[in-house]
Amino acid sequence: MRFFDKVFNLLWLNIVVLIFSLPIVTMGASFTAMHYVLFRMVKNEEGYVLPTFWKSFRQNFKQATLIWLPFMFVVAVLGVDAYLFSKGVVTMPGAYKLVIYFLLFVVAFGMLFVFPVLSHYDNTTKGTIRNAYAMAMFNPIKSIVMLILYIAPWAAAVFVPNCIFLCLFYGFSLPGYFAAILYEGIFERFEKEEAKAKQRMEEEENTGDL
Repeated sequence: MRFFDKVFNLLWLNIVVLIFSLPIVTMGASFTAMHYVLFRMVKNEEGYVLPTFWKSFRQNFKQATLIWLPFMFVVAVLGVDAYLFSKGVVTMPGAYKLVIYFLLFVVAFGMLFVFPVLSHYDNTTKGTIRNAYAMAMFNPIKSIVMLILYIAPWAAAVFVPNCIFLCLFYGFSLPGYFAAILYEGIFERFEKEEAKAKQRMEEEENTGDL
């Protein structure tokens, strides 16, 4: 029953994410809220999907949008460039193509963690982005696996058109759930390191007072 409950919740969550992402500019807040729900699901602390989703969406809307809009603009520009030279519409030097693909990869790596981090921690926008990239760079294997998880269903839909229905039902929530299983351990290790650093600072302050 727990398994089927999660299957239904993932289906419902994916539909909610699609609806809240329709204006496009709200996709950042929608992804943040999705990861808030998914992290609770991984912890077996999930409640009702929509109220939990709406709570995070409302609380993180401003900051998530401020983060999402620059990412969206950069991805759009780089994506159009990559599409044009892949189709032969525009001729570009090989070095320029490598730069485009590298920048897309860098942006994608940041997006893997920025919304989960925002959904889980209270921090400044700059601090959230910095921590997201730090987690991605220090956990490259898990990051690559997460990237494959997110791309796989949509890539399958390109080659097998019927898979588009799978994307509509589980294209965001299912890869996000498995990604949450991966980054749960990263978050726990990060929190332990933060606690140790805080403890060291308090000990140094106490020693200084003495």
